[in-house]
Amino acid sequence: MDHLVSGGTNHISNRVFSCKRCNAHEKRDMDWVEFLQRKCGDDKIVYEQRHERIMRWINENGRFILSEGKRKALDEEVARVTSEMDLAANRLRALK
Repeated sequence: MDHLVSGGTNHISNRVFSCKRCNAHEKRDMDWVEFLQRKCGDDKIVYEQRHERIMRWINENGRFILSEGKRKALDEEVARVTSEMDLAANRLRALK
């Protein structure tokens, strides 16, 4: 399984089957459509078939893909919460 949007949610609409090579680091931080175009090269038929199949999967399983702005805001909030948790854990350790 691979994320369509790297770093996106684990919602089923953002997860697709992929071969080991395509699920490697070469796609990371690249838009899935751009990645698919690169993988298919000049073979427009293969591209259209795979794109249609992925879109059908997304549509059948709901659409929960965050925009870049929302993903950035989510990442910032997670970092803030993590920092607060670290501070709280340090305060608890100091109580020993």
